[in-house]
Amino acid sequence: CSTGPLHIGGFFGVKSIGLFSSRKPIHPGRWKPLGLKSNTIVYDEHCEPCRNGQSCRCIEKIPVNKVLDKILD
Repeated sequence: CSTGPLHIGGFFGVKSIGLFSSRKPIHPGRWKPLGLKSNTIVYDEHCEPCRNGQSCRCIEKIPVNKVLDKILD
């Protein structure tokens, strides 16, 4: 999936939340949405496999309550 809808939501001021890995080049430092109501969530910014450009499953480990907190914030 692409970040296109995330960016469109951010542009129009819609609350938007992107779930990201910290692996380059798909990390939020490059692809985070812009906008006052845009947010990103990363499970572990210092994930060792991600830092080494390897595949990992850290994005699947993002807790549901962390996403819900952003939605309700």
